[in-house]
Amino acid sequence: MTQGMLVGYTSDLSVLNDFERDLVLLAFREIQLGNYFHNPRRTSMKDVFAWRVQEGNIIGLHLRHLGTVPRFLDELPRVRELIIFAEDLDPLPTFPGINRLVLVNMGLGVRIVDWGIQPSLRMLQLIGFQPPPLKEFGNLRTLSLRRIHFDPLAERILRTPLKRLELSNITGDITPVLQLHSLEDLEVFIADVQISLEGVSQLRNLKTLILFDVGLDNAPEELGELKHLEYLDLGKNNLAMLPESLGNLRSLKILKLRSNPLRSLPSGLGNLKQLIEIDFRETFIKEVPAFFQKLTNLFRLQLEQVDLMGIPSLELRHLVYLSFFECRGTELPSSIWSATELTTLLVWQTPIETIPPSIGKLQKLRWLFLRETSVTFLPSEIGNLTHLEKLNVENCPLRTLPPEISKLNNLEFISVHSLELEEFPLGVATLPNIQRIELYVGSKCRLPPDLLENPKGITIYVKRD
Repeated sequence: MTQGMLVGYTSDLSVLNDFERDLVLLAFREIQLGNYFHNPRRTSMKDVFAWRVQEGNIIGLHLRHLGTVPRFLDELPRVRELIIFAEDLDPLPTFPGINRLVLVNMGLGVRIVDWGIQPSLRMLQLIGFQPPPLKEFGNLRTLSLRRIHFDPLAERILRTPLKRLELSNITGDITPVLQLHSLEDLEVFIADVQISLEGVSQLRNLKTLILFDVGLDNAPEELGELKHLEYLDLGKNNLAMLPESLGNLRSLKILKLRSNPLRSLPSGLGNLKQLIEIDFRETFIKEVPAFFQKLTNLFRLQLEQVDLMGIPSLELRHLVYLSFFECRGTELPSSIWSATELTTLLVWQTPIETIPPSIGKLQKLRWLFLRETSVTFLPSEIGNLTHLEKLNVENCPLRTLPPEISKLNNLEFISVHSLELEEFPLGVATLPNIQRIELYVGSKCRLPPDLLENPKGITIYVKRD
């Protein structure tokens, strides 16, 4: 394969043109002769190199188990991305075209690395590595740091014209990043840090703000001044209240608030007409707020531990993903059957008793998942779900499956776990796209001959109790 882009990485030499292949073989020979391996028993090409290819040319290179990068490789004409896994690493040679560099420390602790002079470098990711003292970050636009202490790097980072800063598993005081006025994306994950959002309005160009599991106790009113913000994730913090000013974020599309001790949401969020997702799972909010009626562009909605009877009538014409988990009530809200763009419907540990014939309106549905519900039958209208690919009905007291299931020509997978099931329909095992059938049924459940004979040789798993 020499045309197009290879997805992921490969060490198959046949995908390379003659020049690239010869260059890699020379580099590998240099590695063998130079004893560059930290583990000399690793001697295969596969253990050292992998590459991303476009039209026979290496555009991305992935190196492992090296302490020194072979200098032949700086002759690769189109390489733009370099990923290196190592314990110790000598200064890198210059790669004129490299714009993304990832250096991963495979050893314990934090080690120093010098990435050399890379004139085209715009994206740098350091995992368990930190730069030498006084080493500047140059003209980087994206910097990602993991497993390091932030404080010694703060001044140098502030001198860098960053557009995107990613911090994960770090320590220190990261409040100075609020002085990076050029930032468009700030993402901090799972970090033992100190941060105050007083002054966050200085980040006037910010489009993405993620502060996930960073011990945040307070969200100030000035968050509402980030007029360009499109993505806000404050999940897994200590937030008991949110400022009303969030209703001023008219560009906001995604709002994630999961795992906070919240008891309510600002009513002004109903003004955010561009909002396509809002996630408030694992909070103390047990009712769907009335302002959800105004959120007419929701694309994804995940509801957890809410009262189904208290859900207001929703406008869901753009919704494609809907899930209910540990909710209260025996009937799904009627407004969901108007979500004609819906492709995924999940109901888990929620005691609904029926699926109404209205489900037949969801003709774009691809996955229907019912687990630990009280549903005893599925309506014949399920045969209208011509795009359905996966059907899971697990740990439900299902007694019957409609024969119309055998009309679902796009069905690839079906799983039914019910000791109450009386009969499995004829024709499912010979559907044109079916690949796997899983049944956990009682000893008296009747199975059709096409499933028992399995003429297509598909994967069938049957367990009887």
